[in-house]
Amino acid sequence: MVAAAWLAAPTGRYAHGVLGDALEAGVLAVDTRDGTRLRFVLPARRVFEDLVPRLVDLDGDGRDEIVVVESDRDLGASLAVFGLVDGALQRRAASPFIGRAKRWLNP
Repeated sequence: MVAAAWLAAPTGRYAHGVLGDALEAGVLAVDTRDGTRLRFVLPARRVFEDLVPRLVDLDGDGRDEIVVVESDRDLGASLAVFGLVDGALQRRAASPFIGRAKRWLNP
């Protein structure tokens, strides 16, 4: 189960700056309740264009999922849901990318 989640690995590879600076995150990091630290590293064409991950139990199973804005340098933003699957941090669902880069999606 997720105890904490945060965005890490600041990068300037997606020069949008909609949130007030030129850096975005390249990694979603999670600490589990048993003390395990997990990371989901995005490919070089993508960033987490967000301030904080949102912990929400979306499927009612008693375990939080992590909701973030993920942006692609060509396709723009998408709302993405991550969760723990078999001990790994994985993307569980995502909306389609909005189709244009540098257009932020406000969750």
